[in-house]
Amino acid sequence: MLDFYDLSDEKAESLLKRVFDIDQKKLDIQKEYYDKFNAVLPATLVGKFFQNDNYIDLLISLQRSETIPLIQTGNGG
Repeated sequence: MLDFYDLSDEKAESLLKRVFDIDQKKLDIQKEYYDKFNAVLPATLVGKFFQNDNYIDLLISLQRSETIPLIQTGNGG
């Protein structure tokens, strides 16, 4: 279990890089499927799909954020 109240700078940096890598992979997949969808579907339908995908992703992120405390810094916040 990760301790957000006693997190070193090195661990924080590692976690941030991991998040950026995951976000980039997700974006790469979205771009790949955008091209595939756009080749066979109207742009409005493709746009609606990605709107819904982003909405679902936002809901999942909000639920996850409820369980992850803010990282505490040395100055108390």
